[in-house]
Amino acid sequence: MRALTFVLLLLPLGALAQSQRGTYNYFRIGPSFGQPVLGSEDTRRGTVYALGYSRPEPRVSLRGLQGDLLLEGYYLYTKGGGFEDIPVNHMHSFGVMAIARYYTRWLKSADAFFDLGWGFVYNNITTRDLDSLFNSTPCAGLGIAKGKFDFTVRWYHQSNGGSRGNNQGTNQIQYLIGYRF
Repeated sequence: MRALTFVLLLLPLGALAQSQRGTYNYFRIGPSFGQPVLGSEDTRRGTVYALGYSRPEPRVSLRGLQGDLLLEGYYLYTKGGGFEDIPVNHMHSFGVMAIARYYTRWLKSADAFFDLGWGFVYNNITTRDLDSLFNSTPCAGLGIAKGKFDFTVRWYHQSNGGSRGNNQGTNQIQYLIGYRF
């Protein structure tokens, strides 16, 4: 039994030796915390689950940095409300995003990167801050990658771009753990 435990502990070390760039699929999961900024009143909390595909893409290069294109589908569950006259509610969001990832030389022991992206989302309910079921989703993030794993801190915004209602939108900080396969 100890030998099996030892082998299972060594498996992630083999993943740490692999290169970051290239074509791969990935899965991400992490908490999402609403922030009361830029007009947001409903500070929703929840979890995001994402499945995506990444490949090097020369057309998204930025000032000499090579870019990767990430195409991501995600499910975001959040709970909000419970203040003033708004009852507690549960929102299920289904979205897609295109993200440009840029690897930097900020760290020597891991690959640091930053992300810039945009997408669209469908929510099953409207809220005080989201007057539309369909919204756009700009995002920006910072992270590190080592082997098959990465960790990203992402700012995520949802709004309808002024197409309906008062368009306060929501802002969230997401902490994502990713695994490449």
